[in-house]
Amino acid sequence: MARKKKSEEILTKEEKISKGTASESVLKSPVFQDTFERLEESYINQWLGSNEDDTAKREKLYFSLKVLSDIRIQLESNVTSKILAERE
Repeated sequence: MARKKKSEEILTKEEKISKGTASESVLKSPVFQDTFERLEESYINQWLGSNEDDTAKREKLYFSLKVLSDIRIQLESNVTSKILAERE
């Protein structure tokens, strides 16, 4: 039996609200905000300070920044789903 991916699961209204509320708390958390900003700043500074011939390092840093962005986007999407679910 194949396992369903989390992205394929259909959430109930209550689950969307719960997940959105938790995501909102994470996004508003000073610890999360500080950690996120520090990582983002560190990756950008390392990228800008990398040697011209260090393509592998820049690619790694690019993907690190992309992952950070994806995390924020997913959390924000959860909050939006919560708002929509509350309107149902």
